[in-house]
Amino acid sequence: HLDLSENLISDQGAVALAGAIAATQCLQTLNLYNNAISEEGGEALGDAVAVSTTLQRLSLGENPLGDEGVVPLLEVGITHSSSLTAVG
Repeated sequence: HLDLSENLISDQGAVALAGAIAATQCLQTLNLYNNAISEEGGEALGDAVAVSTTLQRLSLGENPLGDEGVVPLLEVGITHSSSLTAVG
């Protein structure tokens, strides 16, 4: 479980986290609630979630993702994820 809520993580931070999500074999829960993740970060996280085999829960509430960030996350990440069971 990794709780990074309310840490002012930006798109740049989300892109860096995406690389770690894709590479890790143990992360099951990631809380990114109330940060500063928008379109670019949402796209990167979507790509990472799609290839993750362990991530089960992802919290992105209260981020300025907008439609441009949420759509890729839903279309790519959640649709292709073999392990994700909850997104909030």
